[in-house]
Amino acid sequence: MNSLSFNIHIRLWGGFVNRLISSAIFPFMAIYLSNIINVKFSSIFLTSVVVLSFIVNVVSGYLIDRLPRKKVLIISSYSEAFSLLLLGVSIYYAEAYIFLTSYILYTLFSSFRRPSLTALIQDSVNDQNRELVFRIDYWLINLSLALGTFLGGILYENYKVYLFFAAFISTFTLSLIYTFFISETYEFMQQKKKKNIVVDLLSSYRDVLKDKRFVLLTLGMLILFSGEMSTYSYVAVRLAHDFTPINIFSLNVSGVTMFSYIGVINTLIVVLFTFSIEAVTKKINQQSVLIMGLLIYCIGYSINFTANIWWILVIGTIAASFGELIYAPITNSKMLDLIPFNKRGSYNAFYSLSSTGAEFVSRLTILLYPIVSSLVVSLVYFIILCIGSLIVYFSLYKWRVL
Repeated sequence: MNSLSFNIHIRLWGGFVNRLISSAIFPFMAIYLSNIINVKFSSIFLTSVVVLSFIVNVVSGYLIDRLPRKKVLIISSYSEAFSLLLLGVSIYYAEAYIFLTSYILYTLFSSFRRPSLTALIQDSVNDQNRELVFRIDYWLINLSLALGTFLGGILYENYKVYLFFAAFISTFTLSLIYTFFISETYEFMQQKKKKNIVVDLLSSYRDVLKDKRFVLLTLGMLILFSGEMSTYSYVAVRLAHDFTPINIFSLNVSGVTMFSYIGVINTLIVVLFTFSIEAVTKKINQQSVLIMGLLIYCIGYSINFTANIWWILVIGTIAASFGELIYAPITNSKMLDLIPFNKRGSYNAFYSLSSTGAEFVSRLTILLYPIVSSLVVSLVYFIILCIGSLIVYFSLYKWRVL
């Protein structure tokens, strides 16, 4: 840790604070909107915001390849802070229309910020420290999500206004830190290749699409992420309806409670074992480690698609969590070799399709619940996840074979 540059430390801990804030507040926005307007509007509005976030991400990726990264980060970070202030004011005065406007602004500015931070850390790492950096980042992501959700669950009901003002203060403080302490990694301004900015934007992503290796990697990761995200859609719905309530160690456990325990187990494993897993796996051939991690991941999530016995669900969750711990840092580190330095914005924005696409796929799996048995879904998904794993492995290590 001591050998890492100041840029990397700022990026790691800044990202940790940002995610802590968002996970403490925004998972509860559906509840807030359904209370002040209605459930149907809440669903439509939040789905539309996801689409907006992706579009803004694409534009941001284009701009980051053409403007100094630090400038984009600073402008978007200050703007994000003031949109959080506006959100807090709108909740304090119970102004629904101001809330909706400021929520859209927050989505816009935070979507602009993320690719610049990602590009900054990719610019700052080297061959010796990048796997460590991505493993630390992965650990901090999960820790921030766990702590943020915990804080939000405790404070949201009675102190939501204070949460938003705390979010404003911390984001504004981070903006000041970015301004005075972070070093620029991309000084020059790249000229447009086409006179029309829309044509130039499309041209930059056409270059990414020509990179078949990176496109395949994105597709493979989309498939893998869909397994994890389906836990929050298909598996959650299935457990709520099919899991028979039981008593475990004097605790009454329903399907919904069991689902929440799955999340707790996953987070605990990630937080407690991230670095000990690295100590074991770094002594083994990385290709073998990646294959092992992907296989364990596929088996674990496939078990959870059909299991209704609590201890089998726990085993499936443990397997999926350890599989992810093994494969994710290796994948993130190797992916950097595939991204040209001067195109990191557009490449990272295109890669965000993996999580956005996985989110939509996971929502579609809910439609399978009433018409297909969970065992069939589990077997089919195991095959699909294995295909995704093969795509990721070959795109990272065996591209010349293809």
